Amino acid sequence: MARHGVRRLIDLNPTWSWKVYDDAGMDTVIVDELSAPEPLLTPHDVDTILKSNVIERSDIARLLLMWRKGGFYQDADRVYNVPMSQALPQNIRMVIPTMGSPPKGLNFMQDMMCTAPGNPIVRRAIGLANEIRRDIPRVNGSASVSATLKMGATWGNAITLELFGVSRFEEAEHWESALAALSHVPTIIVSVERWCDGFWVRPYKRCQDVSRGGLYSEFKVQGWSGVINAMWRAKCDVLRDRQRLAVGREVALRRVKAGLIEFDCDNNNHRKIKLPPELKAAMRKKYGPNWREQFGKHFGDNWE
Repeated sequence: MARHGVRRLIDLNPTWSWKVYDDAGMDTVIVDELSAPEPLLTPHDVDTILKSNVIERSDIARLLLMWRKGGFYQDADRVYNVPMSQALPQNIRMVIPTMGSPPKGLNFMQDMMCTAPGNPIVRRAIGLANEIRRDIPRVNGSASVSATLKMGATWGNAITLELFGVSRFEEAEHWESALAALSHVPTIIVSVERWCDGFWVRPYKRCQDVSRGGLYSEFKVQGWSGVINAMWRAKCDVLRDRQRLAVGREVALRRVKAGLIEFDCDNNNHRKIKLPPELKAAMRKKYGPNWREQFGKHFGDNWE
């Protein structure tokens, strides 16, 4: 996989500089944003991100690098065989890789990015991710799987918002009109990517035999969602136990039936929960005027 992807990417572009960021390097990118001109992260954002899971950290670090430095980003598990000198005309400021077909099947890809520095689309993607980041509950610092995916998916929303003023396209004709309009922008290229056929790869013999499996096995790469889900399930079990102790089983069951389970325990909703009146009444009766403080000890601050 590496020989057909990252290694070939480096070898075919000798005039380009390249850099691999490990965990420490990634965190440095995030921290350094605070001292950058017009930083896009606050100190609280940085503290939150550094305590979170590696996916949230790598997603924001990638966007910050694209915003500050520009260049080309590619996941390690992509094949590549077209030199930049051949693929990129001199006037191009951004390549937007896509996959699938409209309307619902078309997606903006995030495992390949190519842009000049200072692209407002990248800035918008960072801002959208920050909006989500600042309004979600966490367990041991980590966002839930669903919230992590939503923060990572702001790239596509940023493209449509910045270029067309809408957060997403629903109808096939909207996609077709947008792609047609972009085809007339001289500084942007929209590409359709497949495993062995796209902007940076042309079909070649045995390309379809190249697999991610060997790379994942050699470097012990494992799925990240299972670890986060297990951590959240453990926390939710504790919360439910505390809930039963605090207000009694009957109120707890009514709350469950009302669909108001806290955190992301059941439905991966990352918004703060609204407490039903009967639960507030039960807590007020049990703890008196200081019921909000006592409730916070049981359930944290993910409620209103």
